[in-house]
Amino acid sequence: MLGSDNEAGVFGILFGIVMLVLFTVAMGVMADKRMGFSSRKTDLIQDIAYQAEQIADLEDRKELLEQRYTDRRKQVESFDSTQARLLKEVQLNQEIIAEKRTVIPGLMAGISKLESEIAQYRKKYQLAVWNQAIGEAMPRLETIGGKKYADVVIKKVTAYHLEITHKDGMSRIPRAQLGPSWRERFQWPK
Repeated sequence: MLGSDNEAGVFGILFGIVMLVLFTVAMGVMADKRMGFSSRKTDLIQDIAYQAEQIADLEDRKELLEQRYTDRRKQVESFDSTQARLLKEVQLNQEIIAEKRTVIPGLMAGISKLESEIAQYRKKYQLAVWNQAIGEAMPRLETIGGKKYADVVIKKVTAYHLEITHKDGMSRIPRAQLGPSWRERFQWPK
């Protein structure tokens, strides 16, 4: 078969191939350690995992912000509907006020008329009370100042005084000298 010369050549070729493979592997390992090819793969895997975590955090934040936006949007819509309702109420109230303002002049005229009628009635009532008092007799009368009159008869009542006859003659008593019951009876101002 093959001779020893041939065997040595084949063996040498095989030995050379094995040595070349070993040299290539050793060089690859050295290059990997020196250049960090395998550690870069690990770093890339770690970076990818970190980036995936950040993406998940950002997606969570996005969902939270979308929920906040939805909630705020609902609040704004609620505010808008409340505002629209209040604007309608304001408009309705303004219409009612405008309507009531048209009634005010008539009411004021009615009040003026009633005040005039009351003043006329008060004057008639006052005159009736004054006239009714004429001739009224009383055993005595005392003024605020302490002056006393006996056997008094009222002769005249005016807006300013009371004229009387008494045991000692005639007198005119100013309304300010008569007590509150006299002022009330004859409708004199206070």
